[in-house]
Amino acid sequence: MRLLIIWICLLSLIFSVSLAQDEKTPYEIAQERIAEALESTPSRLDLSGLGLTELPPEIGQLTSPYLDVIILSNNYLVELPETIGELIYLPYLHLSQNYLTHVPASIGNLSNLRMLSLSDNQLSSLPESISQLQNLQVLTLNNNYFDELPAMIRQLSNLNILHIQNNQLSHLPDNIVGLSDKLSVLKIDSNHLQNLPDNIGELSKLRELHLANNQLTQLPDSVGNLTHLEFLSLTNNEIDTIPSSIGQLANLERLFLSHNQLRYLPSNIGQLSNLEILELSNNQLSHLPENIGQLKNLKELSLSSNQLDNLPKSIGELRKLCYLDITLNQLKAIPADVSKLRRLLSGSGYCTSRNHPSFLFDDNLLEQLPDKVIQGGISTILEYIGNPLRWQLQRIMTTIAPIIRLIVLTTVFILFVRWRNRRTRKPKPKRGDV
Repeated sequence: MRLLIIWICLLSLIFSVSLAQDEKTPYEIAQERIAEALESTPSRLDLSGLGLTELPPEIGQLTSPYLDVIILSNNYLVELPETIGELIYLPYLHLSQNYLTHVPASIGNLSNLRMLSLSDNQLSSLPESISQLQNLQVLTLNNNYFDELPAMIRQLSNLNILHIQNNQLSHLPDNIVGLSDKLSVLKIDSNHLQNLPDNIGELSKLRELHLANNQLTQLPDSVGNLTHLEFLSLTNNEIDTIPSSIGQLANLERLFLSHNQLRYLPSNIGQLSNLEILELSNNQLSHLPENIGQLKNLKELSLSSNQLDNLPKSIGELRKLCYLDITLNQLKAIPADVSKLRRLLSGSGYCTSRNHPSFLFDDNLLEQLPDKVIQGGISTILEYIGNPLRWQLQRIMTTIAPIIRLIVLTTVFILFVRWRNRRTRKPKPKRGDV
């Protein structure tokens, strides 16, 4: 029996060794896929998630003009072979989620590259040769260690989208405006920016500017020159005033200013005629300008956690509004004009992506609403706000209506009985009749 057990153990060990010998390493798998690509000329080569620590130099042989995408994301690469520069026809290269500390100078040879993803690495600089990528349209550098914008980026004349979020940038250079011809999306969230260059307005083609989670205290007046801007995020900064020039952003659709130090809004905020979303929660606002009612396309307005003690009557002119949050303020009353906002009745899901109620007003200094009003939902609340006396009268009428109906029916019945009795009663004989 003991001998049998020994034989079983030996066979298991031999089998395990055999399997280990047959199992291919990540490097060998990559070599095989590269060899297959050389034979079949596919449009896409995916080497992501293999656990690669180095890249086979044979990758430089993939010079087919039919190869569109190489994906090397989610590996353990700390460097790239110089032969990467031989992929002269490649349009899209994904290198995110690795451990790259530098990029070889030969990458500048990828003259047809249109998208380069280097996010989630350990980069703090780029080679000068990056400036040769004159067809590059999209560059992502998120989650790295850049403490300044690489100078050569400003020479990428066709760059359309630049992401450099979650780095260590403390400023933007004035000559970033070298990207003004094409740059439409600039994402610099989660850095250490304390100010913006005065000439930021020269990036005249910008449609999206993402500056959340920085240390900005103010905006330059030139921001009003970004007349193509549709999206502006300044959430979680230290801004206490907004320049009046912001009223010139006629194409702006989404403005995020939550978690700042704003005490007031510029009086011309109402000129943002295309604005659909205005986020102002967690500031120090004590009032809103009357002309906020001119925002005829506004759908979402968040004012929670401020110091508002009243709302302007003009808020009732925001007829497209379908989400209103005024929680955690100092409001003693809600203006009757809010009852005109009938789209709040449709719920926030009607025209927004929010999943919670479309009208939030808790935690103010408001007189407690009657339970029946709260139980009736938003439609009843709006009706009560619009005219509380009429609501009370309607409630009383609703309560006594059955009684009135019973009284009327009883009266009619009694009258009918009397009338019928009169009709059926025999007339008394006249005196002298036989």
